[in-house]
Amino acid sequence: MRTRIFELKRQRFLQNAGGGSRHPTKFWRPEEVPEFEGDRAWFEAQWVTGCGWRIQRRVDENGRPHEG
Repeated sequence: MRTRIFELKRQRFLQNAGGGSRHPTKFWRPEEVPEFEGDRAWFEAQWVTGCGWRIQRRVDENGRPHEG
């Protein structure tokens, strides 16, 4: 099972979003991410063959389960 921690940031405009060619920015639709307060949160995602990364659960920035 392949997992990874992603820091998700709310984007209001896509004009300034991006990333480099080696590290492109991953976008999730709002319905793919559990609700969270603020402009950023960390989530653990799992690689699903044929579908890509899927959010599993919210974690803190060190990968421990989020408490709150």
